[in-house]
Amino acid sequence: MKRKISLLLSAIVAAGSIGLVSMGTEKAEAYDSVKVVVNNTELTGDNAGVIVDGRTLVPVRAVSETVGADVDWDGGTRTATVKMNGKTISIPIDSYTIYSGGSEVSIDVPAQIINDRTMLPLRAVGEQLGL
Repeated sequence: MKRKISLLLSAIVAAGSIGLVSMGTEKAEAYDSVKVVVNNTELTGDNAGVIVDGRTLVPVRAVSETVGADVDWDGGTRTATVKMNGKTISIPIDSYTIYSGGSEVSIDVPAQIINDRTMLPLRAVGEQLGL
């Protein structure tokens, strides 16, 4: 468990408000790119994070699987589901509400599909998983 927390904290330190590392003025379709490091490995290319309206969005599969979470995608409802340590979070694309353990949680920036990747708000998902 400590290792999983450490992995997520590495991503937060690299991409979150604690130590945002901007990649200059490069844009990924009008979004600021961010350097995301998980388990001492930088996520690059399609797996890089982005800043949207001041919030860090990260690729769901790349980050979740690195910290030991399972990820499912429902194309019909456009919803990503992340499961870890008995907790389940459902994250509908373009919604300002995510569902954690059956409860609604409001978020500032919705999950989005950017460059064919499902990008989730790092802080909201990390907090709901207890990391």
